[in-house]
This record gives sequence, structure tokens and C-alpha cells, in this order.
Amino acid sequence: MGPRTADTNVPEIGDELAAGRAMNDLAQQLLNTAERDIEGEGASRPRTRQATGWPL
Repeated sequence: MGPRTADTNVPEIGDELAAGRAMNDLAQQLLNTAERDIEGEGASRPRTRQATGWPL
């Protein structure tokens, strides 16, 4: 039986995960800033966050 994918060291996948997590963190920071700015204009914070077609 050969090595399982979970046991194989694939640097490209690690790089993709790291980049995706960094982009997700940046997206969350931008959404938080936008929500604070919207609240500063007098609007209420939405109950749920949703980007077009994809719940966050």
C-alpha cells in the first residue's frame, strides 16, 4: 500500500493553503472595516455576512 495523500509532503499544497488563509484573513479584515464604516454612516450591522452567492 502506497503513502496516503495526508502523509505525503506536497509543498505546493502547503503554499496554496497558506496563501488562501492569508487572503481569507485579509478579506475578513476588509469586511470588518467596511461594516464599521457602514455603521459610522448610521446603518445597522447585518445579522449575517454574505458575499454574492456564498455565505461566509
